[in-house]
Amino acid sequence: MEKKKLVSRAEIKQFIKENNLKSVEDIHNVLKDLFA
Repeated sequence: MEKKKLVSRAEIKQFIKENNLKSVEDIHNVLKDLFA
């Protein structure tokens, strides 16, 4: 299994902006999908 790269805060902010995430729940769901 390859190790997942840790995502930097800047990348997370950019990701949130690109995906127009509004709520903490949106972010939580996206992260859950990413790291599922």
